[in-house]
Amino acid sequence: MKPEIFIYNPHYNSMVGKTFDDFFKGSKIPPKYFFLRNLIKKNKLSILISGNFSSLGDYFKNKITLKLIYFIDKYLFKYIQIYLWVIINGINPFKVNIIFDISRLQKKDILILYSNLNLDTKYEESQNVQTIVNLDCKKLIHLSHYIFFTKIISENCKKIKNFHFMAENDLKKNSKFFKKYFSFYKNNFLSFPFVVGERFKNKKNFKDRKNKCISTGSFQIHEIIENKIDSVLEFYEQNTIHPIRKQIFNNKDIFKDYIECLNGPILKNQNFKIREYYDFDIVEAFNSYKMFICGEELGDLPGISFAEGMKTGSVYLGNGDNHCYKDLGMIDGVHYISHSNNLIDIVDKIKFYQKNEDKLEKISRASYELASKKFSEEYVTKVFENNYNLI
Repeated sequence: MKPEIFIYNPHYNSMVGKTFDDFFKGSKIPPKYFFLRNLIKKNKLSILISGNFSSLGDYFKNKITLKLIYFIDKYLFKYIQIYLWVIINGINPFKVNIIFDISRLQKKDILILYSNLNLDTKYEESQNVQTIVNLDCKKLIHLSHYIFFTKIISENCKKIKNFHFMAENDLKKNSKFFKKYFSFYKNNFLSFPFVVGERFKNKKNFKDRKNKCISTGSFQIHEIIENKIDSVLEFYEQNTIHPIRKQIFNNKDIFKDYIECLNGPILKNQNFKIREYYDFDIVEAFNSYKMFICGEELGDLPGISFAEGMKTGSVYLGNGDNHCYKDLGMIDGVHYISHSNNLIDIVDKIKFYQKNEDKLEKISRASYELASKKFSEEYVTKVFENNYNLI
């Protein structure tokens, strides 16, 4: 009997689809793992709703006149919210399989969850974490944003049995930061490549593009004592999780002949999901330049823009120390341009290829072919389904 595949509380965060909160606040960020939403639509993925997540918060517990509102929100709204999430994300509520009884999961079944917002709260404070720890089924834990509350995620994962990690990079093999906080993890680390959306197309002849490099991606600025990401900032001795993006932004006038900077800072307490940064047409931007860079995040996970840009025919400049590109079959000088994660080296590489446009166009063609195959929904779905046989 085949296992049933469930995804845990997908309405909590913006990974799979727009959340209730994102929809009404007008979030401009598209879901990064939208293909999982498509698997839900096709009834290949079921939904498990568990825990008493409240959108209103504990403030209402202590207000006698609002106890009824709190009760409705805490114990009934989770039922309302998931069906609102289903409708908001274009899923037929009469065809999707949603369960609220965790006892229905059998040992052979597989539960998919993100560490972000599911495992980043202390065990004794979270019913969700306790639920996950006590489940007997197999678990696939995606580590997107694992650099936030890393120590808490690590301590929670130590309590969980029968699970495998997955992400866009084999962190067990390729990340010193991961090895420091998850040295207890002994299972295989499973591959989970990005899927590039249909709107990212190669629309402009390479020779008609600007012979410069465009730099995309926002960067966050935090103090070293910020408790959400103190572990990663201290490990790398940085004050932002996107150091190259910040360096390019701070030097954009100096290197304007080589790099067109579209980077923008996210300041503390700023609602980054609705910022003007997301207003420009990223597809048109990629198609307008022969090269692009999307500086990687600390913690060794790449940004999705590297895959999106390659799909438009622009040539990617990536950190050669990040082995996830090699694991994807990408070769320096063939599918992308490797740099040493140093701004001067990046500019030197851009200068070289500005003078060698024939070589650059050759990389563009090979890059586009690789991206069209390995970042397609069909290919990644097969990789995703093959992971079931590895756990």
